[in-house]
Parts: sequence; structure tokens; C-alpha cells
Amino acid sequence: MAILSTGPIENNAVSDVRPTQQVTVKIDNRNSLDESVVLIQGYNLTATRTLYVSEQISLAPDQVVTRTYFANLDAFEFVFTVEGVAMEQTEISVWGKNETGQLVAAHRLVSSELEMEGDNTPVNRIYVANFNSNDVSVINGETYTVIATVPVGINPNGAGANPLTNRVYISNQDDNTISVIDGETNTVIATIPVGARPFAVGINP
Repeated sequence: MAILSTGPIENNAVSDVRPTQQVTVKIDNRNSLDESVVLIQGYNLTATRTLYVSEQISLAPDQVVTRTYFANLDAFEFVFTVEGVAMEQTEISVWGKNETGQLVAAHRLVSSELEMEGDNTPVNRIYVANFNSNDVSVINGETYTVIATVPVGINPNGAGANPLTNRVYISNQDDNTISVIDGETNTVIATIPVGARPFAVGINP
């Protein structure tokens, strides 16, 4: 489960008109096989935090859903709870619009800009590709002890970690693949064929 938030958005009136009158939410399930579920909650932020939007949406593979909500408020916040097999491939954008339906640039957010709520404690793991033993050592960065050994492809020689998705990518030189490791379970969840003798991995989180 992932919980994303816009954070509090100020929408104070300018010349008696609030910049944003409505909010459009677009949700995109980029997984072609599995579904995801998104709970949308909107809050009116006055002296108290009051729930005024609550809608749960199931997204089929490759489905895109658009919703528009009232937002003519002095301050508001939207929170998205994402679950399901396709959770990590589900993208969300939030767009403020004025009374004529034009976009309000200051009130535009996409998935990478939404705040992650909950436990953000650093994982603090070190991944070492062991070339001759065809595995990866997982080291606890606090105790400097090996806590797991993960079998991968033939002659692994490079590692890259995505801190946003908790995925680790290992280049396997002599079987021309990339192993994808789930950083929570320390197991290989996918093997990706690539070109000849891959040497290093670069991550764009």
C-alpha cells in the first residue's frame, strides 16, 4: 500500500475569486496485466480538517480514469491510497482549474511531486554484486553484516538501487540480463534480457 498526498494547498481569493475552483484528478494504470485500487480523499482545510471527497476507484490493466471535484475553498488537500498488484505502475496527477476550466499552474502536481505519507525510515542497505559466485550480498548499513545472499544471473558486475520503489537492479555480464530485486524481500522478481555483456546500471528515480 502507498499513501500519497498533495499536502495542504492554499487557495486564497484574489480580487474575491479563488484561483482554483475545481480539481481534476487523472489516474493511469500502466500495468498491462494487473489492476490497482485507488482511494481518493479530499479535505477542506479551515479551522478543522474536514473530509468532503471520498471515492474508491478500481483500475483495470491499462485503464485511465479522470475525476473532477469541487475545490472552491480557501485551502484543501487530496490524499490517495493506492493498493493492488499494479500499485507501483499507477500514476496520479492533480490539476487545479479556474472558473473557465483553465489550468492553474501553481496547483499542478504529478506522482513524483506528491508527498509519501507514512514510514519514511531509510532502508540503509548495501548491495554487492559477487562476480564469480553469481549472487548479491545484502549488507545492513548500520551493523555492517551480511543479512541476505540473493542468487542472480551469471557474473553480476554492477548494481543500482531506486529508493522510491525499493527495487535493486543487477547487471549480469555473461547471460546478458538484468536481475530485479525486491528490496523488501531480497528476492529476484524479474529478469530482463538486454544487450551483450551489460556492465553497469544507472537509475533515474
